[in-house]
Amino acid sequence: TTTLCQHISELPGCHTPFCLWKHPELDHKETFYFAGHYLGYVSPDKYRMCFPLKITKWFYREVLNRPFFTFDGSAQYLTSPTAPFLISKAYADAGLEPPVMIACVRDPVSQAVSWWRYENNAMAWGESMGLDEWNTDLRLTRAPLRILDALSPTFREKFGGMYETKKAEKVVEAISRTGYKIPDEMISWPGGQLSGIGRNGMFFTNITRYENEFQSKFRTKKRYITVLPLEDISSKHSLQCSLHFAFLSKANLVGVVPLPQLATVKMQRSSTDVSIDVPDEEEERIAIIKRNIHRNKGSALGDASKEPTEEDIDVLAEFFACDVAELEKMCKRSFSNWCRPSKLSSLSR
Repeated sequence: TTTLCQHISELPGCHTPFCLWKHPELDHKETFYFAGHYLGYVSPDKYRMCFPLKITKWFYREVLNRPFFTFDGSAQYLTSPTAPFLISKAYADAGLEPPVMIACVRDPVSQAVSWWRYENNAMAWGESMGLDEWNTDLRLTRAPLRILDALSPTFREKFGGMYETKKAEKVVEAISRTGYKIPDEMISWPGGQLSGIGRNGMFFTNITRYENEFQSKFRTKKRYITVLPLEDISSKHSLQCSLHFAFLSKANLVGVVPLPQLATVKMQRSSTDVSIDVPDEEEERIAIIKRNIHRNKGSALGDASKEPTEEDIDVLAEFFACDVAELEKMCKRSFSNWCRPSKLSSLSR
């Protein structure tokens, strides 16, 4: 999402969001609002505080006659138990049509390992600064000791229930009576992220939750989410095509991202699949973009005993295999470079 949001922020008329957490990689990229990182506060009505004023939008569009739009690049929205319902409620209550929604996906095994390293190192860093006694109520549930522990029936039963549609809907319906705060266990704090690793990489399942909720809320069968694989972000032309067709759903965004002018453009009828024959003179420019693409792989763990083994990687690949297959059907393409379970692993099931 970091690379995508950087590209979007450079489009004409883009105004970046406000984030309470001032961090070089987060500010002007994501709000974290519906992830519950504002101490659990998620009032749909107050979400607008993260964006420019209405009069600013009016001035740009009506006086300056320029395009105007903003965005929220919070990656944790895709894996949050309640975010789909909170976002749909925010737009429905405001009488607005759903926003353009783009889901960035990558090899779920690579993502799981990256999150495992990142969050473990983050907790070790915090504890080394003496923060281990702070916010103890949110730290009662300890994170799994090994990455595969997050896939165990114990963790899956404990955290899988948070994603039940009826339970999430009840939480959202009741927020006005709870001070507009979501339960602590539904906030993606460390421990929550690590315990939810098995769920975080299920892109098809998580995307389907959004589609079902928005189709139900706005009474339509329209597909709202454009799936954008990491591989497409590495090519400027593939990225431009994906954004062009995603933005077509909003009249005020038409023309913000023009369709690239190439010698040959081959497109399949899908909101997710755009393949392009690139002229020779563009190869060098694309190579530069590929070298600069941001991939947060996570630093190696200080505790080597927690580092995922090759066997762990194979088990993760087996665990995500069915969801990856469904995502490929949805996108009408094959993610051939994603990690696949070995034949030995498949035969031993």
